[in-house]
Amino acid sequence: MIEQELFSVLGLARRAGLLIIGVDEINKKLKKNKEGLLVLLASDASSSVKRSVTAKMAEGQSILINIPLTCGEVSRAIGTTSTQIVALSRRSGLGEKIQALLAEGGNVLE
Repeated sequence: MIEQELFSVLGLARRAGLLIIGVDEINKKLKKNKEGLLVLLASDASSSVKRSVTAKMAEGQSILINIPLTCGEVSRAIGTTSTQIVALSRRSGLGEKIQALLAEGGNVLE
């Protein structure tokens, strides 16, 4: 099941210190990051969160993916509360693993 594997990979990325959590932190990294981020949006995230990040992504190599996990599921996977959006480097091994998992489900937004 894609959801369970994604749940596990997100938890591993958090423990490895590779995960960027929250819209403010992601927006800061989007300004600095030249290689591109893999931005993961929970299925029930607010439209304002999506709008905020999408505006910052226009000039970079980052991609936004709507994942098949709710905010509650993302929060449980990474040990936080009310997390709507997370990101990690597209070039990291875990970033590539998430992209491969989601390619099976076809949930890429941009």
